[in-house]
Amino acid sequence: MAVLDVPTLRRALEATGVNAHRIPQTITRLMRPPLSLHFSASDNAGHRLGLPFEPDEAARMFCSKSWKDLTRNERKRVRRQWDWAVNKPDSINLSSQGRPAVIDPAFVLWCARVLTGARGKRITFGRHWEGGRPRGLAAFLIVLKESRAALDRRAGTVSKQRHDDLRHLEAVAQLLRLDRSTGKEQSAKIFAAKCSAFGLGPTASHIAKDPQMFCYAVMLTRIERQRTRVPD
Repeated sequence: MAVLDVPTLRRALEATGVNAHRIPQTITRLMRPPLSLHFSASDNAGHRLGLPFEPDEAARMFCSKSWKDLTRNERKRVRRQWDWAVNKPDSINLSSQGRPAVIDPAFVLWCARVLTGARGKRITFGRHWEGGRPRGLAAFLIVLKESRAALDRRAGTVSKQRHDDLRHLEAVAQLLRLDRSTGKEQSAKIFAAKCSAFGLGPTASHIAKDPQMFCYAVMLTRIERQRTRVPD
């Protein structure tokens, strides 16, 4: 397989701390992403997996009751919570307000794991002590942009996804936090448990093999976090 060189991507990988001798093969891998990753993040993850609304399951998740025991207002609220959790698999915010980020969680996690393998450690980022946007992810956003463009070229389509859009920075950061098997955050523990239950492995190749199930695990993590509402 020929080794590719994309200057913009090479500089981004250097900025993320990838060793120089591993940059050529990392570029080649990122510029030839598996076609299995090519599915629309705007599609309903539940519908892709054949998950219609389940009244009793939703009631149990969000109210610890059966559907028949809920009041009319409770049923409306549970339905909204289910729709929010199923229709927004790209983020794990506790707030259900606002428009969901149009990004593909499986693709973000795949790129992150490719870099983790090349760097020998996970991607990290920080925040100002007063809060605000995550800092230190600019190079990773470039990786997402270049690799997604390569995937679209391979598939012969034009994607509506903008993984490099700063409006989606928080969603990207939360996905990176989610994929920490040794993380102390409740979300990371839930996600690790879901992946273990589904037999989903820890590498980028595992995501490429079954990206929809990884999105499903993100979705279920979101549902459980919504139910427990335990701050990380």
